Amino acid sequence: MGQVTITVNNCSNGTITMTNNGNATVETGDFVLWNVTGNTINSIAIYQVTGAGESNIWSSLPAPFPNTTSKNWRGTIGDTGDIHEDYTINAVCNGKTLSHDPRISVNPKK
Repeated sequence: MGQVTITVNNCSNGTITMTNNGNATVETGDFVLWNVTGNTINSIAIYQVTGAGESNIWSSLPAPFPNTTSKNWRGTIGDTGDIHEDYTINAVCNGKTLSHDPRISVNPKK
C-alpha cells in the first residue's frame, strides 16, 4: 500500500494549480492525499462525480485529514479493478470558489 500526493498550491489567474493537473494513477489500497500548501488557498472540498458509467473507487471517501479542520484531504482506494473515477475539487481562494474535474485511475490488482 502506498500514498499518492497531489499538491494543491495556487489558485491564481482563475485556475487551480495541482500536481499533474490533479490526475493520478493509483493501485488498490493506496491512499490519495491532497496536500494544500501556501497561503493562497483558504480551503478545498472534494466530491465524487456521479452519473451513468461512473464507479466508486473509494473504500474511504476523501475527507479532511488528519482532522475535520484541516485544509488537506485524504481518501483510500478500495479493492477495485481497472477503472477510473472523475472527481471535482473546489478551492476557495480569496473568497472565490474555483472548480476543476480531474481523474483518479486505478491499476488492476497484481
